[in-house]
Amino acid sequence: MAQFTPDPKVQALLESCLRSKSLVLLSGNALPITFQSVIKNLDSNNIALRNTIKPKFIRQFLSSQEFTLQAQMMRFQTNSILSGGDLLIFPLLANSVIEETRQAERFSFSSNEKVTAEIINPYDSETKLVKNVMDMSATGISIRASIHSKLFKPGLEISAIKVMLDGVIYSQNSGCVIYNRHLLDLNGNLHAQVGIKFNL
Repeated sequence: MAQFTPDPKVQALLESCLRSKSLVLLSGNALPITFQSVIKNLDSNNIALRNTIKPKFIRQFLSSQEFTLQAQMMRFQTNSILSGGDLLIFPLLANSVIEETRQAERFSFSSNEKVTAEIINPYDSETKLVKNVMDMSATGISIRASIHSKLFKPGLEISAIKVMLDGVIYSQNSGCVIYNRHLLDLNGNLHAQVGIKFNL
């Protein structure tokens, strides 16, 4: 396996997440749930993550053949993860950084900035829904929604999406829902993570 040699921007991003205890997102392709976590330690070969996966999920999660870690504006991929009790070890390899995240400009916001999406319900074209933005790039956003919501089904077209930064319009677009998956936060609460691709 080729050793991972991070460029300065990637290294700075990971170190920033470690220092600020920023939330990261971890998923495996054997389980339709994304888990929030934090980076606990970092070296040139591995990212040590807090193990936030409930015991009832851990066996199925570790059976995944592909794992993805999203830290702010960068996503990493590996085919194996080591479990060490309170920690999960995410190895860094030469091809760990997913290429598409280098190509699509992504935006990161500080922890004291409130980023939300105002969405007009496409079924009545009137009701305004406000959802927290989890991630944003030049091509789309992911938002957090209620796990009980029946609205955000893949393929749903949304004609009006305003991304708001501290109450001020940051961008306006239409878009289409491309995924809706379960998200388990640090407190063990289940939400829906909804991916919306902008119509550009």
